[in-house]
Amino acid sequence: MIRRLLLCVALLLSCQQVSVARAAQFNTWLCNYGTSFGPAEYGRFDLVVLDGLRHPPLVRREPGKPVLLGYVTVGESDPSSPTWMLAQNQGFVAGTNDNWGSLVIDMRSAKWQAILLDLVIPKVLAQGFDGIFLDTIDSALALAEGKDAAKYYGMRESILEFLRTVRTRYPNIHICMNRGLELLPEAAPFINSLLIEDLSYEYDFDKKEYRAVKQQVRQALVAAARKGLAANPALTVLTLDYATPDQKERIKAAISYSRSKGFVPYVSTLALDKVYYHTLAR
Repeated sequence: MIRRLLLCVALLLSCQQVSVARAAQFNTWLCNYGTSFGPAEYGRFDLVVLDGLRHPPLVRREPGKPVLLGYVTVGESDPSSPTWMLAQNQGFVAGTNDNWGSLVIDMRSAKWQAILLDLVIPKVLAQGFDGIFLDTIDSALALAEGKDAAKYYGMRESILEFLRTVRTRYPNIHICMNRGLELLPEAAPFINSLLIEDLSYEYDFDKKEYRAVKQQVRQALVAAARKGLAANPALTVLTLDYATPDQKERIKAAISYSRSKGFVPYVSTLALDKVYYHTLAR
């Protein structure tokens, strides 16, 4: 929480006013890492994020629709990732994320970046996806903060160079970045869409419950997105909020707030293993 508040203050202080974000060609999107559903369900959305390797059949209702993105974790390695065995006992492992049982990665490592660029991303794209969804960048960025800042000096620049390399190698794919807001505006030209996770409601891992995001945090997240849009007006800003299906007022409020900023909302539970159609109703 302290890290998020410090980031919020920095973003608010550095933000310049720009026009409200536009949803571009996407009005709806879905994030689901399960397999017990198929094209009939996800085909109702404009953009769909699925697990990069374990996913339902990739079928489009018409050419280019929906846009299908495969999940790739880049700042962490978890037991379900193809990188799990390759990361064991490696020098680029910097810690653990106990919430998910994953390893936190020092993304400055040339060896780690080669694993992602030469093995993981090509394997995901070979499934037939239109692009990739890059997750856990914020875990690597967090290493370079606080008392360990000197030890992990250059993290931001290394991640930006990684994004540049991905874009250079794959100029025609759709690249979505989850969080990594500290990389804006420099990262904006390398990506097609940006996901703001926890814009209105989030999951509290300590109390094991869903809670509202503080207004100060929300304002800073919007400010960060607008910095990205100033650098790349074609950028689509997605939002992902967490609530239980019975929290109807929270779901409605999260969707309304996201759309009021010109963003594209989705609301799910933390597991991200079911399809929710809250955003299809207008």
